[in-house]
Amino acid sequence: MKSKSVRWGLICFLTYLTAYLCRVNFSASLTSLSAARALDYDLLGAAGAAFFAVYAVGQLINGFLGDHIHPVRFIMLALAGTALCNIGVAFAQSYPLILVLWAANGYFQSIFWSTMIRLLSMVTSAEERSSASAFISSAMPAGYLISWCVLAPCFSEQNVMLFFHVPAIAALPIFALWSNKSALLPEGHTQRLSAGSLRGGVRRTLRLAAREKLLLLLAVLVYHGLIKEGIAFWIPTLIRGASGSAAITAAALALLPAANFAGTLLAKRLLRSWGDAPLRVVQLGFGLMLPLCLVCLIPMGVAVLVPMCMISCLSYCVNTVLLSFIPMRYRAEGVVSSLVGLFDFCSYMGAALSTYVLGGMINAQGVQGMAVVWIIAACAGFALMLFRRNRKAA
Repeated sequence: MKSKSVRWGLICFLTYLTAYLCRVNFSASLTSLSAARALDYDLLGAAGAAFFAVYAVGQLINGFLGDHIHPVRFIMLALAGTALCNIGVAFAQSYPLILVLWAANGYFQSIFWSTMIRLLSMVTSAEERSSASAFISSAMPAGYLISWCVLAPCFSEQNVMLFFHVPAIAALPIFALWSNKSALLPEGHTQRLSAGSLRGGVRRTLRLAAREKLLLLLAVLVYHGLIKEGIAFWIPTLIRGASGSAAITAAALALLPAANFAGTLLAKRLLRSWGDAPLRVVQLGFGLMLPLCLVCLIPMGVAVLVPMCMISCLSYCVNTVLLSFIPMRYRAEGVVSSLVGLFDFCSYMGAALSTYVLGGMINAQGVQGMAVVWIIAACAGFALMLFRRNRKAA
């Protein structure tokens, strides 16, 4: 990547890493938060579902807005909002207030991804997009690694507030970094926002999705989000429950972010080979997830993390293709942020469904109940990709 692309890529990486710290901390704090506030996992799962539901709707709204609003100011708004929501949750003593604040955090978090993917599409060439997609996507596993393996072992129910204070404080230098970046953007970085232009943007995006035969991917993204975020949200709690050793738990949780990072690298390698047919990567990902989900039906204690890591690795590979690489190809049409928002909306509707449903499944059947849901989602995703390929061939 060229020096300008590297500079912007690094800024976006650090920003999205900070954003992830301000959202993954909830998952990392579930055990401590449950003990400190006397809340059942069903209630905390509902709060997670509210976050994902608002995040999904916010992606749809902010994705379209992101093609019209100055990206630097939009990202600064997101950083300020997510930091304040985290501070609010740290002090909240009642469940309704936690629910409302975490749902509000979902809205501010929904600004980051589509806006930064649009920005990267502006400063990278076509040849650099697979590298840029993999690099920005690697911020996600890095955020999980820090939250699960650094924050979680350090904090407990006695200092649960630090789960939320530390990420909020980390947002301050990133906010300062963005405050002087406006002048560095290339010309044409924003359009005049009006109700007419916004409606036109929605219609233009939907027409493009129909013309490019991308509409079927919206259903695929629901199943993808169900698997990807279901693993991310509940794995720390499941592993802590299955392991009697803090050292084993920390080592096991470190494997998942490493697997996710490997998934972004796998996507980069496959896209270099199949860049003209990125949906082959998606079909391959779902096809390989299915037998791994079947393995998770076998009772195996902490060892179940191995197939789960492999499933998560494949989900991140698919994520890099669908939510970064493919939208960046449509920079010339001016709908990158809108397309990302539409795609992310579908993915996180699946995540909201997954977070809520799996909370009850865990209480009733443990890991095996989760595996059944993932098997259904993997079958549906693979079948839809196969159908799309066959219809396109016909």
